[in-house]
Amino acid sequence: MISLAMTKGLVEAIAGRGVSPELILREFGLDPSNLIDPEGFIATAKVALLLEEAARATGDDFFRLHFGAGLRRAPSSYEGSP
Repeated sequence: MISLAMTKGLVEAIAGRGVSPELILREFGLDPSNLIDPEGFIATAKVALLLEEAARATGDDFFRLHFGAGLRRAPSSYEGSP
């Protein structure tokens, strides 16, 4: 499962490439207004499919890479561990 907080960036990345994120989300049965719950989660497989569709819809074969590069990594409890 992946935090819904991540989907805000996904919606922005899709829109930033001139594609309606609502159309892509609705194709997967997701209502954009439901994605604002920072405590919610979405299945990893569904996110993978969303990223594939976003790549197709935007014409950016490297959409997943570009999107991932823009994410800020959350601090890990393992950082600095030997």
